[in-house]
Amino acid sequence: MAIEAVEYPAGNYPPTYVRYSVWLNTLTLLIDAVPSAADAVNVYHTKLHTIDATSSTVPSRFEDVIAAGGAGYAALEWASFSTNRVNVGGQAVWREYLAWGQDRLAEFQRALARHARRNAVRARRLYTPAPDVVNQSTVVAP
Repeated sequence: MAIEAVEYPAGNYPPTYVRYSVWLNTLTLLIDAVPSAADAVNVYHTKLHTIDATSSTVPSRFEDVIAAGGAGYAALEWASFSTNRVNVGGQAVWREYLAWGQDRLAEFQRALARHARRNAVRARRLYTPAPDVVNQSTVVAP
């Protein structure tokens, strides 16, 4: 899990994003005032996907990417297993599995690079706070 942004107080328009620090499992807001327990805070974070026998949190458009990676790793494992064994396919079976697995893993790495978060635009500070509204009926000396 990674913290992307912290909005405090929550519900403002435009949103008020504040600086923060994370140490182990503690999130500290780097603000001047001490927040009260009644104040709302929105924490925007990422989370790891889960895959089990019945469900998955991975979007369906990425299932082929995961399958390509799994096939590549399985082929490399089989290439290692079939080394120095009698194979019906001949003496080069392990080499063919190795080459095919390496091709699948290269394809997998390219797909990961295409969809990686580092390729997306991410702003750490979305805007600078607007200055206080100047009252035009009051003259302020420089």
